[in-house]
Amino acid sequence: MLVPPVGEFPSHNALIKHVLSINNPNYNHEPSNNLLAHPSFRRLDNQSLERLNTMSKASVHSRQIVSSFNQSGSIVALQDIYNAHEKLHREYLQR
Repeated sequence: MLVPPVGEFPSHNALIKHVLSINNPNYNHEPSNNLLAHPSFRRLDNQSLERLNTMSKASVHSRQIVSSFNQSGSIVALQDIYNAHEKLHREYLQR
């Protein structure tokens, strides 16, 4: 059994004791097998944003845009498309 470390750290008022307790030394879940779970893999680059903008102006539905991106090898979730729409709309309004 692991004994939690106890340390004393100076504070502006007095010494404060901190106790680190470990409830479960194992990680709280198994590694993900699905890349959609990781937003860093779903990030749209400038070329993808331009493609999204073109498709949006052509009134292509978001679900169809997701399918198009996924068929071309990009990993995109529907929420990523909604977020990109919002980003493009904000940029348009700031012009």
